[in-house]
Amino acid sequence: MNANLRPMIASDKWQVLEWRNREHVRANMYNDQPIARDTHDVWFDAALDDPARLYWIIRYDGADVGVTNLADIDPVAKTCDFAIYIGQDGLTGKGIGSAVERFVLNHVFETMSFERLGCEVLCINKIAIRVHRKFGFQETALLPARAPRAGGSLDSVRLELSRENWALASSAARTSRS
Repeated sequence: MNANLRPMIASDKWQVLEWRNREHVRANMYNDQPIARDTHDVWFDAALDDPARLYWIIRYDGADVGVTNLADIDPVAKTCDFAIYIGQDGLTGKGIGSAVERFVLNHVFETMSFERLGCEVLCINKIAIRVHRKFGFQETALLPARAPRAGGSLDSVRLELSRENWALASSAARTSRS
C-alpha cells in the first residue's frame, strides 16, 4: 500500500473545495449541499490558523486524494476528534482509509500522548463505522436528526477510542498477524 500523509497547506485550498463538493463526499457530511467558494475560503483559512485543528492531505500512489484531520484538540484533557474523506473517485476498498486511520491513531496516542479520540459518522456510512470498529472504536452515543436532508434528517453515531482500548486492539492485531 502506497498511502501517506503530508500537512495541508494554503495551496491545497481549491483542491480541497473540489473534494468537499464531490457527491460521494457530501453524501456523508452533515451538510450535503454544494459549498460556495467564498464559504470554503473562510473555512479553509480558519482551519489552517486554528491551533485546535490539524489537517493532512492524503496521498495515494503519489497523488493527493483526500483529507484527514484532528479537531477540538484539547491538550489539557488530552482528547480530540478526527475525520477523514477520500475525495478522488474509485478508491473505495483499497485500504487507504485503514492506512490513514492507523497513522492518525499512532499520532494521537503515541506522538501526542492523548487519552481519547472521537469521531462522528452518519449512520448510513456503514463502511466508515465498520473500519472504526475494526480499530477498537466503541459507539458511545446515537445523535438523532444530526444531518438535515431534503424531506427529513439523518442520525449519526459518536464513536470513541481510549488509549487503553487502542493498545489492546493494536496488540490483538499484531498477534493475529504473527
